[in-house]
Amino acid sequence: MREEPNRDYLHAKVVMALRRLIDTQYPEGGWLPSVRDMAVRLGVNPRTYTKALQCLVDESLARSFPKRGHYVAPAWLRLRKVGLVLSDGSESPFFHGGACVSDAAGLLHARGFHTHLIQGVSPARLHDNAVLHGVDGLLWLDPAPKAAEAIAAIAAADSLPLVVAHINHFFTIPGVCELHRDEGYELRVQAEAMLARGHRRVAYQGQFQRALDGGLVAALAAAGIDLPPELCVPYFSGEPGKISKLVRRHGVTAVIAGGGELELAMLFEELAALPPPRPEVLAFRFPSLPAICQRFPDVKCVDLGMRYPRTLGGLAAEMLADHLLEGTPLRSTKLRLVPDTMKPCGGEPCF
Repeated sequence: MREEPNRDYLHAKVVMALRRLIDTQYPEGGWLPSVRDMAVRLGVNPRTYTKALQCLVDESLARSFPKRGHYVAPAWLRLRKVGLVLSDGSESPFFHGGACVSDAAGLLHARGFHTHLIQGVSPARLHDNAVLHGVDGLLWLDPAPKAAEAIAAIAAADSLPLVVAHINHFFTIPGVCELHRDEGYELRVQAEAMLARGHRRVAYQGQFQRALDGGLVAALAAAGIDLPPELCVPYFSGEPGKISKLVRRHGVTAVIAGGGELELAMLFEELAALPPPRPEVLAFRFPSLPAICQRFPDVKCVDLGMRYPRTLGGLAAEMLADHLLEGTPLRSTKLRLVPDTMKPCGGEPCF
């Protein structure tokens, strides 16, 4: 049966009190006093103390020996852990970036850290959960916007180093170390590729404000090409046929793709229904891009072949590990993709 909230709170307080006691009084390890003596010392009943002590046993901070008691591991043998938070921090999150998780966990392991998944019934509980489990820092991968307040509160508490990697959600949180994609750089690369291929009439699958802020409008204007708001179609607008109408009305020869895999597939489907000549699509490399190209072979796609040297999760883990081990300052960073090759898919495998 689930304990009452006040009992859960008391259990957490005992766990944290035990951790503090071990950190200060057992740097070389050693035997803990009896359960009865420790319960009296901490002002709780033996059952609550035993439950709290079991948490430390589960995490290898202490070991139970029948008929002898509990032995605390010396400081040099204790696990160092990084708390990993996914998406909105809920108990059962769906997470798009599986490669980011495996890359982050692998890098942390290589640097001597274990990974402890920290989730909760609400983002507001995550800080307490992290402290309860004794992690050295927190790595939050692709938080949902609704978690922004909790993230800001964790950073303001200044009790745990925190790094946030934005993978699919794009927003900023003041006072937090964040890793973002450099979207402005990506847009400029797309503009340069379009100009190199001789296109002069272009549409953008995204918001005009994003094109303006990211430098796409300025990059095209420098080449004498106008990109007005009416040639920018937000991919979440769901207005069928709008890009097709723009292609016919304005003689568009290239579409700069924005959004994710589903939006890209919807764009291909719409362009495939047009009579030739159809505009080219300039897209970054998604895992499903070859499958989309094969499904719509009449749409010519220019695969820009951009890649990160490591996933955003791995780069964030590297930054946090450097901070914990070497004291490297945590600074928000915009990450740039590494240009690879540029080639048309044309229904053939892109890579």
